[in-house]
Amino acid sequence: MHNIRLGLISNLIIMGITGGMSFYHSIKGIQMKELLSISRGLSGSVNPTIYIDCNWVANYLGRQNGDYVQKTVDVLSILSVLGFIVYPVIDGDTRHHSKQVSVGERSLRKELAIISAKKNRVKALALTAHLNGKGDTLCEKDQQDLKLQRKKLEKNIFSAERIISHPFPPYFFKLLVDEIATTNLLLVNDIGGKVIYPVKARFQADTYIVKALITGCTSICVANDTDFAFLGGSNILQLSCFKLRGRSREQKKLIDLSLITPHSSTVDNISKYYDKSEMITTVNAKCKMLEIIPDNHHMIRALCAVCLRNDTKPGGISGVGPVMLMKQILEIYKMTKI
Repeated sequence: MHNIRLGLISNLIIMGITGGMSFYHSIKGIQMKELLSISRGLSGSVNPTIYIDCNWVANYLGRQNGDYVQKTVDVLSILSVLGFIVYPVIDGDTRHHSKQVSVGERSLRKELAIISAKKNRVKALALTAHLNGKGDTLCEKDQQDLKLQRKKLEKNIFSAERIISHPFPPYFFKLLVDEIATTNLLLVNDIGGKVIYPVKARFQADTYIVKALITGCTSICVANDTDFAFLGGSNILQLSCFKLRGRSREQKKLIDLSLITPHSSTVDNISKYYDKSEMITTVNAKCKMLEIIPDNHHMIRALCAVCLRNDTKPGGISGVGPVMLMKQILEIYKMTKI
């Protein structure tokens, strides 16, 4: 029965909860060595495992330049050299039927983005022509205003192009494995095992990672899906922001790391391995809703996720929000105690 529930949660629950970031504590300014110390403390392992949503990482690093496979493997390489056992997870070839609503919405957004990009390009070209033709006759303030407008249009075009970008090729997994092989990361290391285990999920990488979090296979992941807080429980960390710096693969490193976690208890645990006074922590009151749900009550967590706005039911359940959910959960616990 336990496995059935895990299967329901990890494969059928809807990923992509609208406003899910409101339920997180955000911790900024983490260094790579501190990330390893924190993960070791939470997992109790010298070489903690880390699960990585490679599709998200590739998008995050930017696919427009065409070197997204190499950049993704650079991230895997950095984390493995640091001391992690890395599980890069890639989306399967199909999406679960529960995601079909979001698939349709995504197609619509792509069509709208194409129209928006074309309009903004025309406007940007017109502004550029105006600046080149009559720029000398304009006062400095007017020139700055026009340049600011053009910059905003260019930013909008870039955002639209990210939406329009083509989906990952069906051979993305093979490309990634071949690139990993060039780094020798598949070789047996000094702790008696591989340092990297590429995985292709049946449906989506995020659902596969959620199951790994629930079952205790890992306590940390590299992803940005906002529903991990609902389903994962306490002592869950997500590396959701970072920058890749360096020229050669040997010199590259991750900087400006940001962690998110759904529980204040995890923030307290982190402070054992990282000076709490140095943390730039953002706390949201909505986090308390998740903290009152015990870690092993996965079905209640899943119910909360379904009630809020999500991919399968974009509008959520009418009249149900975080505050009402918190009250209802507290009432359930009062009844069970009686």
